[in-house]
Amino acid sequence: MITNAILIDICGTLFYSNTTFDFLDFYITQKSYKRFRKLMKTPIWRYTNSLIYRLFHLDLSRKIALSYLKGIPHAELLNRADAFYDNYLSPRRIHETWDLIESKRPTNELILVSGTIDPIAETVAKKMGIQHYISSSLKYNKNICEGKLEYDALRKKSEYLTTLNIQKPYTLVITDNPGDVSLIESAQEATIILYNNLKRWQKLTNKQNHIHYITPTNDYTFQR
Repeated sequence: MITNAILIDICGTLFYSNTTFDFLDFYITQKSYKRFRKLMKTPIWRYTNSLIYRLFHLDLSRKIALSYLKGIPHAELLNRADAFYDNYLSPRRIHETWDLIESKRPTNELILVSGTIDPIAETVAKKMGIQHYISSSLKYNKNICEGKLEYDALRKKSEYLTTLNIQKPYTLVITDNPGDVSLIESAQEATIILYNNLKRWQKLTNKQNHIHYITPTNDYTFQR
């Protein structure tokens, strides 16, 4: 049983990165993938994908993009994630978040709670010396990736925390993701990494007193 949990998001919280897509962009070289990524940026695709997500809770962009990992061994994905961390993520650290985490680490249990795919979450946890993490999991057959998810953590973080026997109220939640409101409501404190969306956060959280805000000052830009 863990009673002093600090829950930490990854994308936009630890790094200026949407780690799943940045990981794919970093390694997938097929021309069809590059064309698909260009299509994703068009208004009609953005609207369609948003509509499908609202109706069916399906991120079609992510589903198609992950299909390009089909046939890659799990060990190779971990090796790629390790290089991705060192060469791409590490320079994009959000220093304010890391400083906060290090100040809290000695007396609390750090837990990564993210919708990113498991090779990335596992690698970030290892690099940070964190034992527990929750992430979306790719589906494997004999340790070969099938290019799709076994399960998706984006909307099920609370459920997975329960399976790890992590008790409420959480000591602290650190996130930039409005989808983590339910975690914030179950925390003693929350720190929001703010990206020009203060009014939205205040509306979502009803200006609760246990919430604090950090506006990062790094040079990198980030869009969730």
